[in-house]
Amino acid sequence: MSLFDIGRNNIALAAPIALILVAAAQPVSRAGRLLSARWLVFLGEASFALYLVHIIIYQRFPVVRWETASQLLGHLGALALAFTLATCVAILLHFGLEVPARRRIRSCYQAASPEQRRRLVRLGSIGLAALVGAAATYALRDAAGDAVTQSGISVVSATYGGNCRWISARGNATGAVAAACNGKDACTFSAGTARIGDPAPGCAKEFTAAWFCKGDRTIRSSSAADERAMISALQLSCNAVTRDE
Repeated sequence: MSLFDIGRNNIALAAPIALILVAAAQPVSRAGRLLSARWLVFLGEASFALYLVHIIIYQRFPVVRWETASQLLGHLGALALAFTLATCVAILLHFGLEVPARRRIRSCYQAASPEQRRRLVRLGSIGLAALVGAAATYALRDAAGDAVTQSGISVVSATYGGNCRWISARGNATGAVAAACNGKDACTFSAGTARIGDPAPGCAKEFTAAWFCKGDRTIRSSSAADERAMISALQLSCNAVTRDE
């Protein structure tokens, strides 16, 4: 992911950041009173733990496809359930692990001698500098395209049987297709159930994949027709997008 992609994907943060800045500048304003609400302060204390665990929990929930109002309600319900579960786990981690660890570290620091404190500060500074350097290296490397992309196919996603259920595990074949095709100029991948499993027995499954090539951020895609998915093979190529019927 390039620096541009990082900025674009986080553009939604502009609104809450603006709200925080207004609240900080004018604490008695509506924004200030809103962000001072006890329940928001409580969630704010556990926000770091929520940041760490939310993606793990969300990835375990199926992606919901909807075509009717009732299915949309199911989608919103799944999101609400995932958020509730992530919030509960984050609160438990915050008050059960983070807070006690913070108190322990502070008590050890206060009990340390001046020389030990200076040593801890130096070690902490070195660690912070190392983290910043690693993050900068990673971002600058990705700004020019990662090694896999530069050497050929880089699979973005692949789904087998996404058409069969209104709740489906999108991306269930991404790992298998990426392992077989990443770095190649052309690749043929069969949708045999022995390789990626059968997510919906008895259903004629569609097999789809999306990828990009050699620093070109244009997303290419291919799919096998539903009735032929079991015997068809996707063709991934950095020269042309084709499909083996």
